[in-house]
Amino acid sequence: MQTNRIFALVVIVLGSILLLNNLFDFDVNAFKLVFALSLVVAGVLLLSGRARFDGFGEVQQSANVLFGKGRSVANPALSKQRFSTVFGEQEVSLEHMAEGGRQVLVDTVFGQTHVAIPRDLPVVVQTQAYFGEIITPDGKETNFGEGRFESLQGLSEPAVTLHLHVVFGSIKVQWL
Repeated sequence: MQTNRIFALVVIVLGSILLLNNLFDFDVNAFKLVFALSLVVAGVLLLSGRARFDGFGEVQQSANVLFGKGRSVANPALSKQRFSTVFGEQEVSLEHMAEGGRQVLVDTVFGQTHVAIPRDLPVVVQTQAYFGEIITPDGKETNFGEGRFESLQGLSEPAVTLHLHVVFGSIKVQWL
């Protein structure tokens, strides 16, 4: 519902600017102005937590670091958890995770995040990096685009899925 309001607001602003251009010879590039305004609105909504565009859905636990340092430990009883770092540094530990079937999302924007995982935990790491860096336990880097790492080692049990997203920052995944 929030997206519909934003879209309606953008259409109203665009229509008003075009009307001013036609009626009063108002000299403003309407499309550049609306694009810039929509980016500002989207950024404010993302920072405030009102909008998410990752498709991850509702989470049961969330830990955010903004302009500072922090340490977070994933709760093994919860199926979906989110850890965000913006202009800061965060350590995320999955040390108590003993079983798979869990999803953990780690977002980093203009920051640095270290993720520690147990060596015997079956894990699938899905990475998305844009002007940033993600290093998986095998030493492979993703700097722009998507990547994947699996440590299933022939195990039949379900894995913990790590979704890592970074923009202008870095995420490093290491074994405990």
